[in-house]
Amino acid sequence: QPKVAFSATLSNLQSGYKFIGPFQEVVTLVYENAFTNVGSAYNPQTGTLLTLWNQDVPEDTASNAASLLLEKGDQVYVQLMKSWKVYTDYYKRNTFSGHLLYAM
Repeated sequence: QPKVAFSATLSNLQSGYKFIGPFQEVVTLVYENAFTNVGSAYNPQTGTLLTLWNQDVPEDTASNAASLLLEKGDQVYVQLMKSWKVYTDYYKRNTFSGHLLYAM
């Protein structure tokens, strides 16, 4: 059975903070600092895990979790909506994580 678990932060800032965006179109957020990547299923260059999942939360702060039934070749990623921006800082509070519970 394959083993998949990852956690990545939006940036690897050593101090301060930054905003990403706004952009004129929807963009995939690239969580560049993969500090756990068991199975190498997360790609820190593209921001994708192996189901299409877009988060659209019109709040200043948000947290979200989902369990998804995925098939081989599906991709999971987070998108930043057009004209929105996202905050990240050296505390590395903005993360994207996933794990395989079991293979179907």
